Amino acid sequence: MTAMRWVIVLMSWTVWLGGWTLLDSSLKGWEQNPLSVRMNYTECTISRTVLDRIIDDSFALWNAAPTAKIKLERSSEESTTTPDQFLARSATDSPLILCDASFGSHLSTDPDQVPAATWIPTPVTTLDYGAILLNGQAGRAAEISQLSEAELFVVIAHELGHLLGLGHSQDSAALMYYSINGKTKAVLSQDDLDGLTYVYPRNELSSGPFGCAAVHTSDNDSRLSWFLPWVLLLVAVLMTRIKLRPLL
Repeated sequence: MTAMRWVIVLMSWTVWLGGWTLLDSSLKGWEQNPLSVRMNYTECTISRTVLDRIIDDSFALWNAAPTAKIKLERSSEESTTTPDQFLARSATDSPLILCDASFGSHLSTDPDQVPAATWIPTPVTTLDYGAILLNGQAGRAAEISQLSEAELFVVIAHELGHLLGLGHSQDSAALMYYSINGKTKAVLSQDDLDGLTYVYPRNELSSGPFGCAAVHTSDNDSRLSWFLPWVLLLVAVLMTRIKLRPLL
């Protein structure tokens, strides 16, 4: 088996300080949450069971990001959209993951080197159309059945980062590093988490004042539930000032 060397993404990227990149400096992510991704298995060269397991594991990896609000799920409704239809921008069930038996010609790339690619029309501000195309071109070295499950996990998890709006990172430890050659395990680095959190920041106030640190009371006393945290904050500030006050 020829070792995979890189995964291409048909996008232009803007570099951000810290390593991670985005499609556009004013990028807004997918508005759907959870983001339901449909599958088309028609041209896949590995079993549906194996592919589903790897995709679900890849979703779980990104869903575990503690500071991002976006959640991924595999839709129970299968897609009938073909690669030709998707690339013609006529799909109505995006985002998608689908295998492509004409991977090399559709994406003008080498199917012996590239196992997958993410395609999103550019320029883009708000993500609303995109898909991961898996190399299903039989007999080619980078066709997905030629990869181990561990390698395919890295590939799909990496491409999911692109589907969520992340570009290639300059941090070699990141899953989104521009080359995944040699990576044997899909792991999110702090750089990956920083990029994802920038696009999908979690609302800390969604569950009340101060988010997970909120002090809650019964629904019958909603005014107190908002008032008490501010009192506690004031007390904490006063205690800090007293502790740091120099002795006379």
